[in-house]
Amino acid sequence: FPTTFRGLWTAEQESAGKTTAMLVTASLSANPVNAKGTYAALRARIAKASNEPEDSLRTFYYDAVGRVYGASGLNSGGNSTLTLLLEEGYKRNATDSWSVSRAEQEFSIFFPVFMSGAGTSLPRDLRSRTIVIRMSPGKPRRYFDVRESEAEAEALGKALGAAVTARMDDLKDFRALGLHPRLITRRLEVWEPLFGVAWVLGGQRWLNKCRDAFTGISLSAEQSALTLRQQMIR
Repeated sequence: FPTTFRGLWTAEQESAGKTTAMLVTASLSANPVNAKGTYAALRARIAKASNEPEDSLRTFYYDAVGRVYGASGLNSGGNSTLTLLLEEGYKRNATDSWSVSRAEQEFSIFFPVFMSGAGTSLPRDLRSRTIVIRMSPGKPRRYFDVRESEAEAEALGKALGAAVTARMDDLKDFRALGLHPRLITRRLEVWEPLFGVAWVLGGQRWLNKCRDAFTGISLSAEQSALTLRQQMIR
């Protein structure tokens, strides 16, 4: 796929499970890497992936991203590497560079990123390329125990990765246009990879599930970032 998405789990209340949901999803994904730290440390982690071409995919995750951009998402952010990763790294050909022995070396920044945060957490332009999942406190059907569940999620992630790799040609040929009248333009770019995996690996049943997720998440008015006036009224 020419683009990848960003995911944000957010909640108005504490203890709504947003961090746990982010970590579970990261565990199901390819090579999860914590994006927290200085801009230089994150840049080094991103560049390291380019030195491992046999397994270069990373899934970056960042807990409490509102500390960077503010709960309202109106701060400029103090981590230039994270901002570049979020703003440019959704495109397949996006790169950054640094100097190695006085020679410029480019490396890819094309990676999915998962985040958690309270309130809005991200600037409006970043949220437009982000699947925002609003959490609320509840009683889980099963408690996510770090000792057992994280390893289980990682094993499931490896199985999913192997299945995706085996069907790569089918995924490349997949197109989501026409599956929903509002699945167009930027929404299409954001959601098409998920629809692709759902159809190729799960058939019609999982395609329907993905369409339900799209209508329930992406088309909800509550997913849009609120202006300061709207926040005051709310």
